[in-house]
Amino acid sequence: MYYKHGSSYHIIADRKPYMFVTGGSMEALVCLVSTYFVFHLQYATEVLPSLLFTQSQLLEMEDDETKKSSALKLFAQKLRELSSTSA
Repeated sequence: MYYKHGSSYHIIADRKPYMFVTGGSMEALVCLVSTYFVFHLQYATEVLPSLLFTQSQLLEMEDDETKKSSALKLFAQKLRELSSTSA
């Protein structure tokens, strides 16, 4: 989990501050996803779709979970269709 506090983002692990990120929101997302990978954690079910989208579409990191998620594929397809019609 991460949240913005003032001009920095805080990544929370086990209800304690784990990391402070002073860059932008994309840097905070990269650090958050990296934390999951470094510690071999599974995404919480409450945020699974959001983190899978972030991982696959924004960070362009594919793995078995993102490849098998039909909801993620459908959402990404609809998003591409929407962006191509507005361009």
